[in-house]
Amino acid sequence: LHYILFYVGIFHTTGVKSAILISTSYVVFMVLLSLIFFKKEKMSYKKSIGCILGLSGAVIALTADGGIDFSFTMTNEGCIMLSSLFFAMGSVISKKVPSEIDSVSLNGWQLLFGGIGLTVVGIIGGGSIMPSGVSSFVLMFYMAVISSFGFVIWMLLLRYNPTEEVTVFNLLVPIIGTILSGLVLGEEFVNLSNFLALICVCLGIYVVNSRQRKE
Repeated sequence: LHYILFYVGIFHTTGVKSAILISTSYVVFMVLLSLIFFKKEKMSYKKSIGCILGLSGAVIALTADGGIDFSFTMTNEGCIMLSSLFFAMGSVISKKVPSEIDSVSLNGWQLLFGGIGLTVVGIIGGGSIMPSGVSSFVLMFYMAVISSFGFVIWMLLLRYNPTEEVTVFNLLVPIIGTILSGLVLGEEFVNLSNFLALICVCLGIYVVNSRQRKE
């Protein structure tokens, strides 16, 4: 459900708006769900300030060049927000899984069954994928590997750490994407807005994860 809604949403929405909605709505949903399902995790004043700082940094990074269109429809922006909700629900379920179950195996099984389900839905919908040449298969393998590693690391982090302390790092995604766009695609990324965004996000991460020293 996450991936179906995700790709439908980004197909009909601008890149800037997609990046903002994906990075911010997931953090918001994850924090809210953690308060409901994990009674030991409390949203303190300090953590709230940290999340606000991080969200501000993500918005600064993605709206500095020309602003953003605030229109909203369920088939466009709505699909992206729903996909973030399902991703957050999946993260909660993964965190609830008993610790003796191996995260790598869990990730492999869920990607296997999820992949089969997506393939069936795609075929029924008239879709197809026909890689041509060695480079296409290499790219497919590369995307599969980075997705698998990303999910495994994310599951491990959520399993052994408080949810809000891990989730706030997700706000680095649009900033890292901006930097990689400059390094790989040659786009300009060294400017004041990106610098301010990075400071806000890093401050937010520090505030959320800093703990008071006890004797």
